[in-house]
Parts: sequence; structure tokens; C-alpha cells
Amino acid sequence: DLSIIHFGDYDPVGVDEYLRIKKKFPTTIFHLPENLEQLLKQYGKPELLTKNKAILARLRKEQDATSVQLVGYMDKYNRGLEQEILLSGV
Repeated sequence: DLSIIHFGDYDPVGVDEYLRIKKKFPTTIFHLPENLEQLLKQYGKPELLTKNKAILARLRKEQDATSVQLVGYMDKYNRGLEQEILLSGV
């Protein structure tokens, strides 16, 4: 009955970490705020993708619904987002 909520970065490294945790603990979910797309568009950083191109390419082959959604956002806005933005109160 273990439940894990992953509060990772919304970038290739954060999604990769989520998938590694979920592989060991299948009930793991990735916290997705309702305004994630807006936050990504407004505060996202392109360099979070450019320095992790190989991981992003591998993630594009994943079938996990959450990772597909997040990679789709990264592709759409060409940015990643650090989770610390959620602590800023924006």
C-alpha cells in the first residue's frame, strides 16, 4: 500500500527519475500542478532540454502516460521547468 508522489523537475532528468522510481514502486505518481503548462511556458528554461538531449530522445520512446504528457509539453514549448518554481508562490 505504498504510495509515492514524485515532486521532480519537469525536464528530462526529472521524468527519468520518476520512471526509475515507478519501475520499483508501480504506484508512484508524478505531481502535476493544474497550471503546469502555463508555468512551463512562462518560467521554463530551454537549457534544461539542450543539456539533456540524449535523455529526452530516450524518453520519447516511453509509453508511460505521464511521461508522454510531460515530454509532449517539453516538445511543445521547447523548455523544461525546475520544480522549485512551485515554491515561489507564482
